[in-house]
Amino acid sequence: MHREIEILDQRRSYAPLREYWNALAVEDPDNLRGDDATASFEWFEAILEAFPEADESRVIVAWENSRIIGILPLLIDRNSRLGPRLILPTETYGGRSGPLLQEPGSRRILGDLLGGLDLACPGWVSLAMTLVTGSRASLAAMDAIAKGGYRALVGEARESLFFPLESDEKRGWSGVAKDVRQRIRQTERKLAEEENACLLDLRYSRAEDSDALLDSILEIERHSWKHRAGSAITNHPRQQNFYRALLPRAIRSGMLAGHLLLVAGRPVAYLLGLSRSGVFVDLKNSYVDDFDHLSISHFVRYRSILSLARSGNSRFDFMGLIEPHKRRYSAANRTYARQPWTIYNRTSKGLAVHALWQLRNRIRHLQEYARRGTIHENKCSGDD
Repeated sequence: MHREIEILDQRRSYAPLREYWNALAVEDPDNLRGDDATASFEWFEAILEAFPEADESRVIVAWENSRIIGILPLLIDRNSRLGPRLILPTETYGGRSGPLLQEPGSRRILGDLLGGLDLACPGWVSLAMTLVTGSRASLAAMDAIAKGGYRALVGEARESLFFPLESDEKRGWSGVAKDVRQRIRQTERKLAEEENACLLDLRYSRAEDSDALLDSILEIERHSWKHRAGSAITNHPRQQNFYRALLPRAIRSGMLAGHLLLVAGRPVAYLLGLSRSGVFVDLKNSYVDDFDHLSISHFVRYRSILSLARSGNSRFDFMGLIEPHKRRYSAANRTYARQPWTIYNRTSKGLAVHALWQLRNRIRHLQEYARRGTIHENKCSGDD
C-alpha cells in the first residue's frame, strides 16, 4: 500500500481537486456532525477570491495507491512575532467544516496530513480550526494529536439549532408556533392585496444574473434594521466581495437556495442559503423597514421551508448562535456544537507557545472565577 503527501501552493493547481474535494466533504443529514456546504470547493474558491488574508495558501493532499484520501487546505498568517500561524480557510467565514478525510482510516489520514505541515510551511507554530463536537474530524484530531506528539487547546463549545424538514406539509405546519402561523396567514392575505407581489425561488437563478441578485439583496440590507445596527452585508465590504464571488459558483453547482420577495418590482425581503446533500444552511436573511408591519420575514422563511422540503431536503440548519425566534418553526428542534481547536507544533517553539497560551487561559479562568465569587458575595450581603 503506497501512501504519499503532496503540497500544492499555486491556485491554478487547486482546480483539478474540485471533484475529489466535494466527494470527501461528506454531510451527516441525521445529526449534522458532517461537512456542510461551507466545506465545499466552491466556498473555498470564494474565500480565495474575496479575502486579502487568503493571499498565501496551501493545500495538502494525502494519496493512497493513486487515490486522494484526504485534503487539508490552509491559509498562512506570517504577521505573528511567534512564527507562522496556519488556519483553515473556513476560520475566516464558515460553518461545519474541517479536514476532509476518507472513511475508514480518517485518524491515520489526518496524522499524515498534519505531518505534511512542515513541508507546507516550515517553522509553523500553530494550526487553528473549528470542528463539530463528536464529528469524524474531531475524533481523528484527538487521535492524531496524541500519536503525533502535538499539543492542543480546545475552546468552549457553542451550540447551533437545526430541525427536520417535514415532507408532510400539515405536520410541518403544526410544528410552527401558533402566533407565527397567524402572522404568516396575515402576510399572505396582505400580499394578495399588494400590486405585483412576486416570490422568486433562488434555485432557478442563472449564474449570469448573480450580480443583479446580489444587488437586490444589498438593496434590502441597506434599508433594513441590520444596516442601522451595523450587522448588514452593506456594512462590511469584505462580505460583499465574498458573496459576489460565491453566488455564481453556488448557482453553477446547484447549491443556491432560498427566496427573494418583490413587491411592484422592488426587492423587500430575502432568505439566502445553500443546499447540499439534503441539508440547507441558512446564511443570510433580511427585509426592508417599511414592510416590517407585514411580518414578511416569517412568510419568506416558511415559504423557503416548504420549497426545501418539496425538493428533497431533510434538515434546516440555522447556523450561528441559538436565538429564541429560531425555535419557532418546528416542534422537533435539535442542536449540534462547534469548538475551536488550536494545534501546536511539536517543536520547542510550538510547545513553548502552547504552554504560554495554556497559562494565559488558566489565569483568565481564575479571574473569571474570582469575579463570579465577588458577585455572589455582593448578592449575599445585599449589595446592589
